[in-house]
Amino acid sequence: MIRKIFLVDAFVDGPFTGSPTGVIFLRNPLERSYMISLASELETQETLFVLLNNQSFGLRFFSQTQEIPLSVHACLAGAHLIYELGLFPVAKDLLFLTQEGQIVANTDQTGAVTLTAASQLLTKLDQVRLDQFRTLLNYQPGQVAWAALSPQKVIILALEKPELIKATEVNHYELTKTQAAGLAVTAQSLKPDSDYFLRCFLPLLGVNEEHVSGNIHRSLAPQWGRLLQKKRLVCRQMSQRGGLVSLELLSPAQISFTGRATTVFKGDLKLTDIPELA
Repeated sequence: MIRKIFLVDAFVDGPFTGSPTGVIFLRNPLERSYMISLASELETQETLFVLLNNQSFGLRFFSQTQEIPLSVHACLAGAHLIYELGLFPVAKDLLFLTQEGQIVANTDQTGAVTLTAASQLLTKLDQVRLDQFRTLLNYQPGQVAWAALSPQKVIILALEKPELIKATEVNHYELTKTQAAGLAVTAQSLKPDSDYFLRCFLPLLGVNEEHVSGNIHRSLAPQWGRLLQKKRLVCRQMSQRGGLVSLELLSPAQISFTGRATTVFKGDLKLTDIPELA
């Protein structure tokens, strides 16, 4: 049986920006090995598999090399597509079930999608690890304002000057040897359309640099909110493609993400030797 496969750009800021995300809808669960193979075939940052239910949608996320617990930008891509295809009433909230808990999605008349998820806390990075990563990136001691560790074990370095974000060069091979899940560099934005900048590198997941990050904001946005004394924030991703993520700190335990997505194309998945698709 021929099935449809979609490519959706999530958290876009114009044409060909944001995170390209593969989206495949399933009627029945599919073996994990097949999902990894399909994600590798698509070669997008992440591929989203959506298991259709009556009242909720089960989501699983795969990089090109492995399954990951949660991808916020893939949630946004999935919600955009579900509403666009008329698979769920626009006036109702979507309930997504993931390995990291429930995500609630809704949309408005402009087509923007808002996701609500649990927020998380950062922990302070110890001096030994800070020195290790500062050396890896050739930063001077005064160039790092603060450093933290996300719950996903991503090292976060906040830089004193925003121009250091673009200038940062990462040796992905050396980064994999540090035993960190990834590295993020951030800085306060001096531009009127955003509050902070971000770049994120996850080579252990097969993602040398994220086009637009999502999950890390669950802990990073509350930190910037405290520093800037704001409940509403906008992050501009400084990757080659770039993108915008609007965030709101709803409570100490909840955060919302708002962004736009664009369906780039749909195609036919014609494989017949995958059990669920046959």
